[in-house]
Amino acid sequence: MGASFFKKSSNKIRPVTIYLGLVLALEISSHFMAVIYKNNMPGFHISIPLYFLIIGIFFYNNIVDKKIRRSIPFTVAALILFAIVNAVYFQPLNSFPDNVAKGTTFFYIVWAAFLFIQHLDNSSAENIFANPVFITAVAIMWFNIISLSFFLLYPFMMKYNLPNNSVFTIHYFSNYVYYLLLLLSIVLAKIQISNDRKILQ
Repeated sequence: MGASFFKKSSNKIRPVTIYLGLVLALEISSHFMAVIYKNNMPGFHISIPLYFLIIGIFFYNNIVDKKIRRSIPFTVAALILFAIVNAVYFQPLNSFPDNVAKGTTFFYIVWAAFLFIQHLDNSSAENIFANPVFITAVAIMWFNIISLSFFLLYPFMMKYNLPNNSVFTIHYFSNYVYYLLLLLSIVLAKIQISNDRKILQ
């Protein structure tokens, strides 16, 4: 669906289409790595910084605040550099890049919060729930708040031998909500393009 209007979509929502395509491709390749090499951790060392780059472009294209907007390219570059250093010195390719994941999660929440507030400040005449950019911001904020909670709670629960099924269930459920909201944003963007075309006619 995203690919069908990729060339017609604006830069505001196009990174979401690219992101979902990358997620699908990298998830498939990660599965094959797990089957063939019995370890798919190297894939996360590539996918997490790559996703951060794509989502960073989305926020750069949509956040109005000039200071935040200017900081995004530097933040993305710094995190990619940190991901390389982390893989070499701290968390090797055969382990999950937990440090990098926590860093991306933090910035996703901050950027999504800015974009969320930005849309709340828009004219009351606009239906923000029909705005694909707003829906994407909600999706990113939702998923990463749940993910950050998971990162913080899981080690604590393991340390004190507490039941962790509920934490896994919530995190698992949040994945479905996240991707459904991103797909919804693509549907809304497609509707916007169709409506704009009718107005121009």
